[in-house]
Amino acid sequence: MEALPRRTALTSGGELEAIRARAAVELLDDFRTTPPRLDRHNSPDERFGAAL
Repeated sequence: MEALPRRTALTSGGELEAIRARAAVELLDDFRTTPPRLDRHNSPDERFGAAL
């Protein structure tokens, strides 16, 4: 059995750190712009607006 060839180019440590930094900024932006879900303790029917 032999290893499969790489599908992507090798990424240096500096490039990986830049990718991590960009991902962290995107996640923080998502947390800041997404309203909190306050319905986590409600029943599933109430969550989806179904009339009982």
